[in-house]
Amino acid sequence: MKLLTIYIPSYNRANSLLKQLDAINNFRDKTKFKVVVNDNCSTDVKGYKEVQDYCFRNSFVYNRNEINIGADANIFNGFLNSFDSEYIWILSDDDLLKKDAIEKIITILEKNDLDILFFTHSKIDKLEVKIWSQRDFFENNIKTADGATLISNVIYKSNSIKNLIPKGFQYIYTHFVHLAILIDLFKDKEINIARIESSQFFIPDTNLPPPEGSGGYDHSYFGFVLLGELFEQDIKKEFINDWTNFWSLRHWHRMYKNGQPNGIYAKSYIKENLNFLNFFRVKLLFWEIFSPLYELIKRNLSRKTKDKLLKIFKVKFWW
Repeated sequence: MKLLTIYIPSYNRANSLLKQLDAINNFRDKTKFKVVVNDNCSTDVKGYKEVQDYCFRNSFVYNRNEINIGADANIFNGFLNSFDSEYIWILSDDDLLKKDAIEKIITILEKNDLDILFFTHSKIDKLEVKIWSQRDFFENNIKTADGATLISNVIYKSNSIKNLIPKGFQYIYTHFVHLAILIDLFKDKEINIARIESSQFFIPDTNLPPPEGSGGYDHSYFGFVLLGELFEQDIKKEFINDWTNFWSLRHWHRMYKNGQPNGIYAKSYIKENLNFLNFFRVKLLFWEIFSPLYELIKRNLSRKTKDKLLKIFKVKFWW
């Protein structure tokens, strides 16, 4: 059995995928890991012929879906590739790795018995190994937006999640298959985790084409709050309250039209789980009136001015 399976879902990004495969290929000991590329029926036939040839030359697995099954189903398929290795990593084709990333990751996995390895946005220079409950996961990652929403930032022990894979399928409509599995993993038990800063492993963001199904951002905006049902009851209320804070709801009206049916589900779900004191309807009404003005300001402010406003209002990002 291999130590690690690296599963890369891909669609029409042959150039960045080839760079990703080159970075992986810097680690020559193929006995430690295997690579599975799953092409979601890309229309760039020539580019993915190069990918297929590259995989053949380097003993990587290349699969091509007969039809485009959608980005989320293609991601979910990665969990079905987790049964013949100790760990599974679903790696995006655009989160490009540094040349020494695989060597570092293999070393971490060999030296530590982990259920989950997190790559974080927060500055953690040295590997932190901890035992986390669901409350710890919520407080230290979800609530602080510390990276777990991105598929590439999580490596899973296969045996720890194999019985939870159906849960991911049930929540595929949220556009956060991997988070559904993660949240459920922590439910009513403590988990061995480690975390370390992602910048040690990934190249800073580059200008790449939008991801497959980028229109799905509208759906995922609403889908995220529907994950609340997977949390323990006390955390669930706090999760929904956080999601419906004044600043988060600025996107609601812009995304509601294209975010169906998740938008309808989210609205009903929030009303069912929050009391009147949350002022959910009042906040929605405010943004319904002022969203056009907000969008106008956002388009015309300089990056420097936006960054100053973020600090004043103590929010993480303007978008």
